[in-house]
Amino acid sequence: MSSDTSLKDKILAQAGKGILGSSRLRMKEMEKDVVLEIVNLRKFFEIPIPFETTWFLIAFISSLVVFAFQTMVGLILMGAVILAYFGLPYIPPFNKRPKIAYLKAVDGIALKIKKGKIMGLVGESGCGKSTAAKTIIRLLEPTSGAVYFQGIDINRLTSEEMKEVRRHMQIVFQDPYASLNPRATAHDIIAEPFDIHGIASGDEASFRVLKLIKEVGLAPHHAYRYPHEFSGGQRQRLGIARALALEPDFIVMDEPVSNLDVSVRAAIIQLILDLQKKMGLTYLFIAHDLSLVKILCDEVYVMYLGKIMEAGTSDDVFEDMKHPYTKALISAVPVADPTKRSKKIFLQGEIPTPINPPPGCKFQTRCPLVSDICRVEDPPEKWYSKTHVCYCHNVEGGEDSSEAFY
Repeated sequence: MSSDTSLKDKILAQAGKGILGSSRLRMKEMEKDVVLEIVNLRKFFEIPIPFETTWFLIAFISSLVVFAFQTMVGLILMGAVILAYFGLPYIPPFNKRPKIAYLKAVDGIALKIKKGKIMGLVGESGCGKSTAAKTIIRLLEPTSGAVYFQGIDINRLTSEEMKEVRRHMQIVFQDPYASLNPRATAHDIIAEPFDIHGIASGDEASFRVLKLIKEVGLAPHHAYRYPHEFSGGQRQRLGIARALALEPDFIVMDEPVSNLDVSVRAAIIQLILDLQKKMGLTYLFIAHDLSLVKILCDEVYVMYLGKIMEAGTSDDVFEDMKHPYTKALISAVPVADPTKRSKKIFLQGEIPTPINPPPGCKFQTRCPLVSDICRVEDPPEKWYSKTHVCYCHNVEGGEDSSEAFY
């Protein structure tokens, strides 16, 4: 693996040859143990708003009815409706209506991922976890914000500069079958990164491929099978092998075991842990299984509707949770002991649309602690230790900054 300095030098050297030069880049001094730092990251999707059609459709159908009895009058009415429909969007005040809405999938998140650690990202389906992960590694272009990897804001890099960074950042997708080329063998799938980055070819590439296949628990003869010839667990191992091909420093695990059977899931989790210890990898682990996150992750971030609600170490979040949303999530985790019953918290109210979320706290429509200030102001951060932060107006205690604990 390349050192931090060598990566920075390569990027700076490439930037210096560009039109804008190295001044285009944004650098930041990072803590020694931090691999990745995300600052106020946003990802909004544009949703076109069609001009109102319901009333025009009613008017057009009415003119057709009139046309059946009064031909000339019906034609005049139809012409007027058509002109109004296509002309009004350009006539004041109708031309001032918004033509695009924004789906706020990720709305200003900030987090740090420490070297050699597993950081968990949890939340309900649709809260923006996968979008956040893809935006962090720039598979999706961010709307705003900064992602510092080894001190460089990768959001300001060109595609050529980003190619160098991608050797250090990889992803394992939730559905391995959808992310694998069905017309390529396992050998070709794993060897493709070597070809793209000009690292190895021919016999050397084949040797590396077979070595990776062995490391992820597959047999050498699997190298010449196609994705449809593998089981779900084997396909996930193949996806992990492809992610490891370039010896990255940081890997996003986007629900890597959610589609697998329980027995296969245990084997894949053990493989992920073994590879982390062997190669010193850093993971961003996205999952719905909170019991797995509790055991596996060093730090946990709880996400709701594009925002971080609470963050801390695994013990902070699972043993001393503060936010009512975190409490509701954890209460839903099944208890293995049949003699014990967990008290489940059922949230009332509706989940707001991410296209037009309410002002203030996004959790206000379902929160049992909601008050008037929640509907107006964004919740402040409250620190309960140097690692544990919660974003809520009405949770008691806490300090304004983590510096209070140093």
